[in-house]
Amino acid sequence: MKKFLRLLNFLPPEFTFSTSHLLLTIYPVWKFLCPKIPELRLTKLCGLSIRNPIGLGAGIDKNGDLLKCLIKVGLGFITIGSVTLKPRTGNPKPRLVKIVSTNDKIALINALGLPSKGIKYALNRVERIEKPSGTILILNIAGFTIEEFIKLTILASKCKKIDALELNLSCPNIKYKVDWFNNFEELYTLLREVTYLSKKVIFVKIPPLSRSFNFENLRKLIRLCEKFGISGITAINTYRVIEKKLSTGFGGLSGFPIYKLLKTTLQKIREINNEIEVIACGGVLHGHQVKELIEKYNVNATGIVTAFAFEGPYAFYRISRELMKYYFS
Repeated sequence: MKKFLRLLNFLPPEFTFSTSHLLLTIYPVWKFLCPKIPELRLTKLCGLSIRNPIGLGAGIDKNGDLLKCLIKVGLGFITIGSVTLKPRTGNPKPRLVKIVSTNDKIALINALGLPSKGIKYALNRVERIEKPSGTILILNIAGFTIEEFIKLTILASKCKKIDALELNLSCPNIKYKVDWFNNFEELYTLLREVTYLSKKVIFVKIPPLSRSFNFENLRKLIRLCEKFGISGITAINTYRVIEKKLSTGFGGLSGFPIYKLLKTTLQKIREINNEIEVIACGGVLHGHQVKELIEKYNVNATGIVTAFAFEGPYAFYRISRELMKYYFS
């Protein structure tokens, strides 16, 4: 299986991305690549005991096309999106660069630019599924203005099968009209309106700590979350880097190189608030990392993205089995 997956990763990234998504809409393909993962009720998310601390982070199933198969695997949570108000094509190709090393230190640089079939399409996909208990369904929404976020929130809040909303305020591949984390008047208004309009659990997705998003920015954000009753933080988004192979000349780095950035950001979150729920994403490729994040940083769940991009659903099975050995062997 590993040799087969490694061979696939030497094919053109855009080709494997589109082809694999088409194949993964077929459940027998999932069963071949990913036997049902073990139930490991180690943590709670959204106040509920979840089947597994491992879930799917935003960026893989952007429109809910894989949801019918994803829901059968036994994940703790599934994130759909980012979903935009209206359909978007995203950035021109090439938009993906895979970095493969011989010691499993994989990485991905993407400049997709939030391609989306729009929120109405995604909600239609969500309405078709039967959601099992112990799996949290999160819709990641991306607006470019407060007005767009308001419209997205109203539409998403009508769907009873969605448990939580994740506000994507930190995608490095697009230009927001507002620098949310350096304009706290606008951020205050956004969070106030979203929490007023929706009774669902809300997460805010943040970038890694940097010069433009420093400890003080993080502290102010968490204080606003406390003020408006926002349940959690998703840390972290991809890290912007220069990449000449991409049409935009830059992209968001994910995978092994940003795991240290994730841990640094989590440490600072816990210095400010040790109770706020946290979904950790960023370079989580192995079971021992999930164990570290749960025990050292008190995270509620861990999102798999880059490992899925390289291994498909087999990544869930492999990481879950690794994690099970630490707790139940």
